[in-house]
Amino acid sequence: MRRLAIWAAVVVPIWIVMVLCTHWEPVQRDGWGHLIWQRHTGLTWSNLIDFARGTYVHNNPRLGQVATLLMFTPGPWHALVTPLPTTDALDALTIPATCPTMCCGSCPRTAAS
Repeated sequence: MRRLAIWAAVVVPIWIVMVLCTHWEPVQRDGWGHLIWQRHTGLTWSNLIDFARGTYVHNNPRLGQVATLLMFTPGPWHALVTPLPTTDALDALTIPATCPTMCCGSCPRTAAS
């Protein structure tokens, strides 16, 4: 339980700072096309499928285009969703350090054993 509290004490402030940064972030480069598409087309399941199909067929097929489009959905979604991959990467970096079973395939030894 203590490890979880320490992990949360590190990750939660980092995530809050990233949410604030993405909220204040200006739209740049590829983001303008997605923002304009969102304003003119709107986001529905059928529009999202059409966008993904069009991106795959007519452009360089990148799955990141669909994820970027979703991140530019109007409302708080961009600020809340964008930091998740970064915190996931932090998780991936800290799990081997906190859980030797996953990286070594064995449980840590205690002093009694």
